[in-house]
Amino acid sequence: MLTERQGERLPDWLAAVRRDDLRSLHTLAAGIDRDRDRDAVIAGLTLPWSSGAVEKWIVRTDQASYRSAMQIVVTLDCVDTEAQADFWLAALSPLDYRRGFHGPPYLSLVGPAPAPTLLLQHVPEPKQGKNRMHLDLDFGTADLVSEVNRLERLGAAKLSEELSEHGFRWIVVADPEGNEFCVFHPPNNINVAR
Repeated sequence: MLTERQGERLPDWLAAVRRDDLRSLHTLAAGIDRDRDRDAVIAGLTLPWSSGAVEKWIVRTDQASYRSAMQIVVTLDCVDTEAQADFWLAALSPLDYRRGFHGPPYLSLVGPAPAPTLLLQHVPEPKQGKNRMHLDLDFGTADLVSEVNRLERLGAAKLSEELSEHGFRWIVVADPEGNEFCVFHPPNNINVAR
């Protein structure tokens, strides 16, 4: 199951553990068996960016090869992964995103390197409350209103008027399931601490 990415075998393994006398595995199985944990473990045993790949990255000692292997994946919970994929592919069209891995409950959208992967994860419950993490999108234009209008035609909702701070300008928007993100434009001169 681990080495050949056969996460689909996990339910059978969990059933076998429950029937067995190995009490030390019963706690592990009970933890995995919780709704959210089971999906995460199956994904970890199936997806190409599972812990096996992460472990390969950790073992590397060459800093340059570590940097070239590392990637960022942003995971977005959603009720309808297909509808969300259509929205986000259209919203991110200037960056040439495309569909990647699709294995329920996951559907990935990948862009050219080094763009992060957007991993859509099906969950049964709709969004509640404010996002703890969100995307900030700079489309390379100072005309924020035009970009927000384009996104609204795709199904987004404008949540704020233009805001600004430290020379940054942004408008808060929500995707069709209510996940907030910002369309922003940075100031001409940004002081970056190194």
